[in-house]
Amino acid sequence: MATLTSPHISTVSRLVRRGASWWVFELEQMLPRQFLRMMNRTGEPDLLITLGRREANLIVPAQGRHSAATVSLPLAPGQRPEPRIQSLLRARRIGTDVRIRLDSSLVYETGLVLPTAAERSLRLILGHQIERLVPLAADEVCFEPRIMARRPEAGTLEVRLVIARRETLERARRLAMAAGLVPWSVETTITADRAGLPGHGEPVTLWMPGRDGRSPRWQNRICRGLEAAILALAIAAYGLHVHRLDEIRHELAGEVGRTRQASLAVERLSAHVAAMQAAVTFLEERRKAIQPLQVLDELTRRVPHNSWVSHFTLKGSEVDIVGISGRATDLVGPIENSALLGNPRFLAPISLSPGGEGESFDLGISLKGGAGR
Repeated sequence: MATLTSPHISTVSRLVRRGASWWVFELEQMLPRQFLRMMNRTGEPDLLITLGRREANLIVPAQGRHSAATVSLPLAPGQRPEPRIQSLLRARRIGTDVRIRLDSSLVYETGLVLPTAAERSLRLILGHQIERLVPLAADEVCFEPRIMARRPEAGTLEVRLVIARRETLERARRLAMAAGLVPWSVETTITADRAGLPGHGEPVTLWMPGRDGRSPRWQNRICRGLEAAILALAIAAYGLHVHRLDEIRHELAGEVGRTRQASLAVERLSAHVAAMQAAVTFLEERRKAIQPLQVLDELTRRVPHNSWVSHFTLKGSEVDIVGISGRATDLVGPIENSALLGNPRFLAPISLSPGGEGESFDLGISLKGGAGR
């Protein structure tokens, strides 16, 4: 247990939390403000540090059943902040992002009157004139201009300039990080020359992460590394996607080829089955059809002994017999009683045979059992 709570582990954990909070802040800045408002995220933290020359206080707002709290922060570099800050934030479920507000005694304010044309390049112009306003080099200070009034009739601008030492801003950020917090911004308020003037009490942001282009080198390296990693991951993801699409295309081409071969095989098999079915049907019809010998056999048994047939014709299911009988009408009865033959009818008038010994007949008969071949 002692190893898990050692100062080194606590330091690493705090650094990880700071890095994660900073990265979340950077991502949040990329989101549109309308989206943040829809998500009930204005982008501004709840915590506030007020920093003066002799004291610094952390103000924790009231939330739910918890009332507002003020925690004093040590200004001396060697002193440790209150240990209950993190537990206080966890109990209220408040993030570690914090705004830092500088007392007016730590900044320098001045007013300028500039031509209206200077508004387009206001910050650049003031950057060149800053050393004339304060006894410090331009790279030692951070300034923020604010246009208080425009006077078109005179062609001038009234500008309020707030100036702070970079050392002061760095000390404010170190104070917040020593307490385990992540600096979100460093700001002050415009006091103007006297109360009641436009802009009095309005907050002015002197620093935000990456705003002045002077972020710590390690942060810049991390940003560039993360950007390169995101770009590499995007390229890799796109490459994998294209590779997967190519694999799917090859798989589909193989499936199409196999399906085409199977389709051709099915077509050949269907044609073979159809031919076999036609042959079976033909054989079945031939098997069921009445054969000419059967018809001749039945006629032999049904025609009386005093009759003989000189011509026999079988067309489909119709039989035509021509011959001579002692009495032609005697053929009708036996044929009607046959199980194979039926519907006897004379196709021509009965006449005497040439020798006068009988009657000539031409008799048509229908087959009962099926068509003949």
